[in-house]
Amino acid sequence: MEPRNTLLFKVCVYHVARHLYENFPYPTDINAREFDQRALPEDASDEEVFRGITYDTVKWLEQEGFLRFEGEDMVGDFERVVLTKQGFKLLDDDLLVATGIATSKASLGQRLTDAIVSSGPKVAIETMAKIATELIKSMAT
Repeated sequence: MEPRNTLLFKVCVYHVARHLYENFPYPTDINAREFDQRALPEDASDEEVFRGITYDTVKWLEQEGFLRFEGEDMVGDFERVVLTKQGFKLLDDDLLVATGIATSKASLGQRLTDAIVSSGPKVAIETMAKIATELIKSMAT
């Protein structure tokens, strides 16, 4: 069984990637507490709520070269966040197919957008985790 922190990370990656993909190429702000509310399940422990997941996830994505931002404040809000070329490449339809990361025309970015619209909350979380797993595997290549 997958560790809970890994699942929470994947769900957070999903929300951050979807937000940045939908706003690309325009920089956007990420409020860590707002994204924590999206990523953390209703049964989150007090410790999980206190620690949050978004701040560390955004920092990791930035350190790995998938996004950049112009500033951050003391409470974990990020200013002017945008996907890098590498981050966009993983989410863009034609580039995914052209590079062999995906064989279907449905991009990760499109599947990110469709997951919540087409399913209930539980199925959406499972779908988000699967898509985020694909995204993370693609990052390693």
